[in-house]
Amino acid sequence: MRSLRAWVTRLRGLFKKELRERELSAEMESHLQLHIEDNLRAGMSPAQARREALMKLGGIEQTKENYRERRGLPLLEVFLQDIRFGTRMLRKNPGFTLAAVLTLALGISANATIFSFVNAVLYKRPPVYDPDRVLVVYGTSAARAWGANLNPVSAPNYFNWKLENPVFSDLAASEPYVSVNLTGNGEPERVSANRATANYFAVLGVTPFLGRTFAAGEDQPGHDRVVLLDFRFWEQKFGSNPNIIGKSIRLNGEEHTIIGVLPQRFQILSFRSQVWLPLVLDKSQQSAAARQTRTLYLIARLKPGVTLNQAQANIRTLGTLAAQAFPDSENGWGANCVTLQEYGIRDFNAGAAFVILLSAVGFVLLISCANIAGLLLARATGRGKEMAVRIAIGAGKMRVVRQLMTEALLIAVLGTIAGLGFALAGTQLLHKVLSFNEAIKMLDMHLDWRVLSFTSGIAVLSALLFGLAPALRAWAWKSSPL
Repeated sequence: MRSLRAWVTRLRGLFKKELRERELSAEMESHLQLHIEDNLRAGMSPAQARREALMKLGGIEQTKENYRERRGLPLLEVFLQDIRFGTRMLRKNPGFTLAAVLTLALGISANATIFSFVNAVLYKRPPVYDPDRVLVVYGTSAARAWGANLNPVSAPNYFNWKLENPVFSDLAASEPYVSVNLTGNGEPERVSANRATANYFAVLGVTPFLGRTFAAGEDQPGHDRVVLLDFRFWEQKFGSNPNIIGKSIRLNGEEHTIIGVLPQRFQILSFRSQVWLPLVLDKSQQSAAARQTRTLYLIARLKPGVTLNQAQANIRTLGTLAAQAFPDSENGWGANCVTLQEYGIRDFNAGAAFVILLSAVGFVLLISCANIAGLLLARATGRGKEMAVRIAIGAGKMRVVRQLMTEALLIAVLGTIAGLGFALAGTQLLHKVLSFNEAIKMLDMHLDWRVLSFTSGIAVLSALLFGLAPALRAWAWKSSPL
């Protein structure tokens, strides 16, 4: 409790400093007069009485300084003094300041822009309900282990695994990379489509923006033809018509009723499509030809209490059983599953590419720091006399080094602010340049707290890097001033 009161007292000492200085001067003068009067009563002359009183107090200014250190927070006050002095020095040299800030801003903006892309791929959670419980089930094959080795599966395996596994509450399938002809609504055009089982969106936990998703039975033969619209396709083709539900469009010459519009941020498995259609599967497909037709991508939701490791062990066992039961078509094939977010990272083949990108922009930042260090050293040559004078009148080496590092920190702060402004434009530019990739087009690339934390970290590191050279030179000034 006593220490807390002491800290509060020190903190209060930072405010109303002029008033406290006047009170301190008045108090010191009062103590001095008391000692002088005691000395006069002892028979001393006025001059000797004052001299003895000053000696007893230890000097007025020295005593005041000791009291100030106990009253306030010396380290913070010195740091604020360094900031004020550093700000004045940077304002006196606008050309140097502008060059240093812009050089650092370019390096930081490049790193922040690339990291925002990495962040969007690696750390943004998929826009589905409880994404950690959603898994992607895929086929594996040593003979086809190119890329991420995330292969689609056959319809027979989908039906068997849906019935036989004890770890999934449900399993759904989709078939991407389909295109259909849209006619009867302006000029005929080819549109991209995905086909999915009726339970697909329920497994994901995706709520439509308008209308509804597929209902049970709509993926069976003979059912009325229905279609879901992608949000962007709905905006561009139908002008964001809120009354679109229930209207019909002609796909491949057949009428389809629009039952819903998907959310704006819906992006799954990097399969971007303009329309979604029911996937009609025939459970009687058990032939070798059907097993060799691997076009389905499977989505599963874990049962409560089931872990990812348990699900992976179970699906690998099912893949092994399929290979044993149907050696002609399943020999060499297996199965596995990963979380939806992990699948997206693997599907991007992100690991090596991200390391190369971050290494490249890291070198850009190092070059920027080297250039700023050169500018600071050149500027330090002109400040040799100033530093020599400061050292001669009693400034310690650490005090001079601290001042130079504070100036470097100010440059880093200004460079970071400018760099974030450039990065804001850079992320938008990168998004447009890479928009030919439909998966990248839907990435949520913006400067969130992760990007800001990363940028702050590299700003501090940069200040240490380019402030180190003049600081080391300042360390030698005491014995060999310029």
